[in-house]
Amino acid sequence: MIVRLVTLFVILLVTSAAKSDGVIEGTIQNGTRTDGATAGVDVVLRAEVGGQMGVVAETVSDIDGRFRFADLPLGDDIVYLPGANLDDVHFPGSRVHLNQTHPRASVVVTVYEAATAPNPLVIDEHIVTVRSQPGAITVRESLRINNPSLTCYVGLPQHGSSLPVTLQLGVPKGFDRITFDTEAFGRQFRIVNEKLVTSLPWPPGIRELSFTYVINNPDRTGVWRRQLSLPCKHSQVVVELDEIDQARCNLPTQTKLGNNCVRFENSAPLPAGYEVELSLGEVALPIDAHARRVALFMIISLVAVVSSIAAIRSRTVSERMANAKGTDHDLLQR
Repeated sequence: MIVRLVTLFVILLVTSAAKSDGVIEGTIQNGTRTDGATAGVDVVLRAEVGGQMGVVAETVSDIDGRFRFADLPLGDDIVYLPGANLDDVHFPGSRVHLNQTHPRASVVVTVYEAATAPNPLVIDEHIVTVRSQPGAITVRESLRINNPSLTCYVGLPQHGSSLPVTLQLGVPKGFDRITFDTEAFGRQFRIVNEKLVTSLPWPPGIRELSFTYVINNPDRTGVWRRQLSLPCKHSQVVVELDEIDQARCNLPTQTKLGNNCVRFENSAPLPAGYEVELSLGEVALPIDAHARRVALFMIISLVAVVSSIAAIRSRTVSERMANAKGTDHDLLQR
């Protein structure tokens, strides 16, 4: 077994006085197939010191899927993270601390074979909170996305791009800004054809995804629509609105949670492509916007009145001139 040790400069500084007799060893496990080959898998050891993470060692698993990293510095301020690469996807293992009391650690790193299609992802729960305010609607979405398969979903290229797509979020058009609860997660998304898409690989298991966005609400109808990108087992829309009785949603079950809050939900599975629609009724406009509309209405009305008066005067003058010509003609005939 060939081991290539690449020690970070920061670790050399921090651990120069510490002993370097730590050992991390373990095995690579194929989570997709029990008889899957785990020999020749690239194994990477990262270390975190002072918030900085970097690769400190690399090796390849042997015929039995085993690996070993030796001569590692000891210290409670160092966090080691072994991981393995399979099908261009990195699978991290458990974090490890090595010190004088526990200089050795044994870990198992599970890898999964990649799958491009079909898409196995499903939304176990989708909770949407909508707050209406003058001129805008603030929406927060929380999704529990599950990959129930035994493969890592890596997707296929879409929209004419060379990058694969594993998840796309049909956020309503015209959103002003979007903020993810986990910034690192949010950096994995990009906007393509007015949709948020990501190439992030999805291994088996559940991931939590939460984000907030604002939609401009220039009219008074306050309609929010959201098309589901994946099948959804349980959907829930919670609305906070002053005139809560005006709220309407196409999710069947309605529960009033307070004077200004109501919950709509659907416990039966909804298919991908289903459009959840919420009507907030007539939303009050801000005072300045209302004033501008009143002023515009008054200007238009004033212009109409002035135009009418001008038209009446013009018609009166024409009639007087016509009468005058008729009188002159009668006098000439006499």
